[in-house]
Amino acid sequence: MKWSSKAKVFDSALQHHGGRLNSDQIHPDTAPGFEEFITFFNDVLCNSKRKFGAAEVHCDWVANTSFNALATSLRDHELIGIFAGVPLLIYNHSYCFLSDPETLPNVGNGARESPEERVLEGLRKGQLSPLPKGPRDPVRHDAAMHLAWGAVAFVFFHELAHIAWGHLRLLTDYTGSCEYLELPMHPLSDDVTRLRLLLELDADNFAAATLSLYWKKWWDGGSFKALENLGRDTSWAISLSMLFLVMDSTRSVQPALGQATHPPPLVRLINIATLGANEQLPAYTGSEEAMVLGLEEVKAWRQRAGLRPSQGRHGIDWGVHEHLNLLRKELAEKYVAQLNQYSAARVEFCSTLQSSTLNET
Repeated sequence: MKWSSKAKVFDSALQHHGGRLNSDQIHPDTAPGFEEFITFFNDVLCNSKRKFGAAEVHCDWVANTSFNALATSLRDHELIGIFAGVPLLIYNHSYCFLSDPETLPNVGNGARESPEERVLEGLRKGQLSPLPKGPRDPVRHDAAMHLAWGAVAFVFFHELAHIAWGHLRLLTDYTGSCEYLELPMHPLSDDVTRLRLLLELDADNFAAATLSLYWKKWWDGGSFKALENLGRDTSWAISLSMLFLVMDSTRSVQPALGQATHPPPLVRLINIATLGANEQLPAYTGSEEAMVLGLEEVKAWRQRAGLRPSQGRHGIDWGVHEHLNLLRKELAEKYVAQLNQYSAARVEFCSTLQSSTLNET
């Protein structure tokens, strides 16, 4: 199927959210970044066809500046839509992060920096304009881009999990809807909310493990030279901490774990840190210590910048680890066997479809 045809299907499926983001809707300064991400995402999908049957999945940007994403399907086409607000908000934060001279003084020359007050004022109001110029020091500028790249890539891998691991089909069977919107516009039943909660943790596990492999590949290949003074684990932790603290700030108060479709953002970070410390999961990058260091660095900057987190305990209580373990157990007992069947069936179907296409050509 040609790219133009995939773009049309994507635009049709996501019209009610804004449709496909066109080049004339993108600021010239950010257009190359948007295109670079899409090239990377679809390269990943093409190269993952044997493992995940992902060659038939198409990813693109949605012309919507909200912080949201979704997995969906239309006429047998599986689609990942990431709202344009996701990279814009993450990059704005990351650029401002390293434009602060007190942030990560061992990265480049922080003495050249000064906070971008106009951009920060916009972020305090939940606005995406004006666009930041970014750190003056070239090393710090590259570091900001690397950290933001990892955060946006996590969102993509999270959405891929909903398709590749059978979440979308399971949710469709339970609800009749073939759209898995991260932040649903309408209230959901208690049963669906509970199912979504379990699937969100599962998708985070997939995203963290997959991104970790790519992060190591990029690191070992010398793509992250600007982050060398931080170390691989700490820079990974900062990237994810930025993502989840941005998510945390999108709500004034975070509900307790188990009261919404998603775990609170900082609980999601705890979940990933816990998995990273599990010796039985060697694919994960990082440690709990590195995650704490990364989180504290981003929190300290946000406080200096006047960026308010959610109020209260951010959905965290003393029993969070036990609660997460119970949720993992519930997922395994109720749904993992069914999800594995769906996932295997997807891979077989995609393989058959690819073989048929090759035979026709």
